[in-house]
Amino acid sequence: MSALLPGIRDKVGGEQCVQDFLYLGPFPFPEGNQPRDHQPQRDWLGLPTGLDNLARIDTDAEVPVDPEKPQGRKLKWTRPFEGKWGRVDLKKPFKRQIEFANGFMLTFVHSDAAAAARLWIGSDDGIAVWLNGKRVHALDIQRALTPDEDLVEVALKPGWNPLLVRVSQGYGGWELALRITDARGLPWPKQKIDPACGGQPRPEIPVPAPVKEEKQEVRKEAAGR
Repeated sequence: MSALLPGIRDKVGGEQCVQDFLYLGPFPFPEGNQPRDHQPQRDWLGLPTGLDNLARIDTDAEVPVDPEKPQGRKLKWTRPFEGKWGRVDLKKPFKRQIEFANGFMLTFVHSDAAAAARLWIGSDDGIAVWLNGKRVHALDIQRALTPDEDLVEVALKPGWNPLLVRVSQGYGGWELALRITDARGLPWPKQKIDPACGGQPRPEIPVPAPVKEEKQEVRKEAAGR
């Protein structure tokens, strides 16, 4: 029986992961930032994208792929997994380019009052997370997906809180596992995690600040705890 517990826990945790996002990407790495012969390279997460020069995020507007070419090819926010839950294989929504690129995901988390919450995160590769426009987590790293590898404690405001995620991709797998709980570790109600804000007007979505190379304290939990 004990041998079955990790598999059961893994399945239940996967079912709690957020998959229903608005997606924007892929943003290919600029020429010169693609590693030769698949050698690791730093600073993938902070490479420029078309979001960098915007005053605010408008999910109905097109976004240029290249910030240096605002009249060039553009991308639109899409919601391919509406209503679905589970880990995300980012090669599916970002299939136009599945190596050497960045992708963004956006949803909103509702809280009836100011409250503490937890983000349980696994990513392949690097990850940055912004809540209400404030960066709460960033790891510019090359790694395989390990669910719940990062634990981030956050503070929610009353109402709908924009949650923006950026995942970098070198080569191989490109995945995200993100679930949200309250401070006790109980799953956040699914109806209160919604890219459409439950049909209510979306709050203003700040443009994410560039990811700088700096160390951040990240509490990590063993996936097999």
